[in-house]
Amino acid sequence: MIIRVIFTDYQSLCHIFDTKNFSKENLKFYLLLTNNYNKFYSYEDVIHLCQNLKIQIKDFFEALNLNSFLLKKLKKDSLWIGEHKPLSKEQINHHQLLIVNIVDLVSKVIFSKYPKLFIDDIKGVVLDLLLTNCGDIIYNFDDDSEILSKILYNYLYKSLIYTIFNKIFPARTFNEYEERKLTYDGIYNDLNSSNHILDLINETEAEEQLIKLMMEYIENNQEIDYSTIAQIMNIDEEQLNQLKKSLQKKILQLK
Repeated sequence: MIIRVIFTDYQSLCHIFDTKNFSKENLKFYLLLTNNYNKFYSYEDVIHLCQNLKIQIKDFFEALNLNSFLLKKLKKDSLWIGEHKPLSKEQINHHQLLIVNIVDLVSKVIFSKYPKLFIDDIKGVVLDLLLTNCGDIIYNFDDDSEILSKILYNYLYKSLIYTIFNKIFPARTFNEYEERKLTYDGIYNDLNSSNHILDLINETEAEEQLIKLMMEYIENNQEIDYSTIAQIMNIDEEQLNQLKKSLQKKILQLK
């Protein structure tokens, strides 16, 4: 799945959780923070989510930068929404020819740009990347072999260019967001891993408690009561606002 994070200077933590006036630009953050990312979605799941957030299904696709072609796939099957994941044995067996052709094509193009590299080494890296990172792409686009081939090529080519650039210029360090942007969305995280956004922003104990309390309201489809949250946390509303601002600043630093 090819997904990009959409950031705006007006993005705030309270807006992410404001389901009454929800902005589609906050959708990925909302899914991440409510542990609804990295999962398969049926058409009914997406419709239900859109109804709860009062957004159109086209907003769902636009917010996650999903190809509109996938709506047809969603209506008859399901979509993987989340990080990249490895190929299954069934995918490897079913797409053997496609795998061989894509690995060969990407390797030759990379080799033409960097002839000092060994072609067999390039093929090994491309194959490993395809097998470990492209299961979601193949699952979501296997209805159209032409589109699937183009997306696989673009992802593998861009990821290899990033890897090579990083080797040539080892002093150049990439932050988490830059790396994810260069490789379309980073690498696959196991479904049982910790919350990806919380890992990125390195929240304090108080900030983590605030997020968990807000998530309880969302899971119960209730408007967030910040006064009650402040009482539970034994802090005043001014301190609560400072916590929200701190979280907002950390999230915006991912830009």
